[in-house]
Parts: sequence; C-alpha cells; structure tokens
Amino acid sequence: RKGVAVIDMTSFTKYELKSADRSVLDFLQMLCANNIDKPLGSVVHTGMLNEQGGYENDCSVVRLGEFQ
Repeated sequence: RKGVAVIDMTSFTKYELKSADRSVLDFLQMLCANNIDKPLGSVVHTGMLNEQGGYENDCSVVRLGEFQ
C-alpha cells in the first residue's frame, strides 16, 4: 500500500508486434537503447533511437508471449 501508484495510460498509443520467430525481438533490440530480451511479463522502459543514434522517443515495452 505504500510506494504504489496507478497511472492511466489509455491515451497513449499502443502497438502489438508479433512474429513466429525472433524477428520482432531482433528489430526491437536494434531500435531500442535498452535490452528488450527479458522474461515474459517484463516491462522495459527504453528510448527508441534513429539511424544516427539520436533519441526519438521514450516508451515501455511489455513482453507478453513467447515465439510460436
């Protein structure tokens, strides 16, 4: 009950990326500044970078499932 917050993020844009192999993970590893290869249920707050390594935005990436 202490140190807990609830944040309404319904106004934020959400994308669901899927692939049958590691291609989405490999793409996000290239695009994001932090390590995205985390266990199921993990949330990674990271920045997305452009081709020159410049900062484009910050986002949260949630790993919802394994590869199929």
